Amino acid sequence: MPDTIPTPAALSASNRHRRLVIAGVTVSTLLITAGAVVATRTTTSPVLAPTHPGAAISASTPPPQPPTTRERILATADRLTAAPGDHTSGRYEYRRIRTWMLTTTGRPAPRPMTTIVMARDAHSWVAADGSGTVTAIEPSPDYTLAGADPNFRSTDTEFHGEKATTTRHPAGELAGSLTGPIPTDAAVLARVLDAVDPTRTGPEATIIDVQDLYGSRYVPLPARAAVLRMLAGIPGLAFHERVTDRLGRTGLAISLDTDTRDAPALRHRLTFDPETGQLLAYQQDLTAHEPDLKVPAGRIFYYRLFIDQHRSNTRPA
Repeated sequence: MPDTIPTPAALSASNRHRRLVIAGVTVSTLLITAGAVVATRTTTSPVLAPTHPGAAISASTPPPQPPTTRERILATADRLTAAPGDHTSGRYEYRRIRTWMLTTTGRPAPRPMTTIVMARDAHSWVAADGSGTVTAIEPSPDYTLAGADPNFRSTDTEFHGEKATTTRHPAGELAGSLTGPIPTDAAVLARVLDAVDPTRTGPEATIIDVQDLYGSRYVPLPARAAVLRMLAGIPGLAFHERVTDRLGRTGLAISLDTDTRDAPALRHRLTFDPETGQLLAYQQDLTAHEPDLKVPAGRIFYYRLFIDQHRSNTRPA
């Protein structure tokens, strides 16, 4: 199974998905009334001062407003610290990524057009010229759909006993969509990512571009801050303070709901390490019943778990 996000075009024809008068008193009247009161009090008795602090009424201060999603994301970008991978060096960028995807067996198959979850655990060593080695394990189809459960947790035992396949790629085959240094200015980064795949439109395109970037490149600290500042400009984002990924790591997340006619109704979510800004996970949650896949809303359509990223001088022979 390719280590890329599912798109509507990747599904068979049978799997094409559907899809917020106050009554007033004039100033002159108030002045006349006030004057009459003062005159009356002057001729009758002295005005008594309040005898205790409670008698004095002060104007109340409105409660502070909670920070907006944009403010929270920008504050996170401003306080990022180095990740372990920032202190590594070498010829190769190493990545370990696990994916789970809801799909069908297709035809022909022992159980044709049956909904399944396909999983993959991949180790990649990629050189600057796009050459490298990928070792991947792809277990048999999961007919229980455990990998589509939002509470699913992953361990190494999930992939034990399965055969690993090692593939060596020539120059260019593993090159990411963005070559050269990753921009550290949010506006420049946004323009560069937009140019990578002009067919992607809508605010969710930026979210997909971000997970693609982390899936194909090591993103250093200044660029990670730029990624967050770029995301802060997307309208309609929701901010989630504490989200746990499939390894049990807790991060902060941003999400965006989308609904199109020719694809499932999805919630896109990126989960980041709040200290380093490293991407922990990207997922697509179904926000409506999906009849072609015969699964209810709330199931996970696609999940990408970023386990490790660093640089290395060695790779499998």
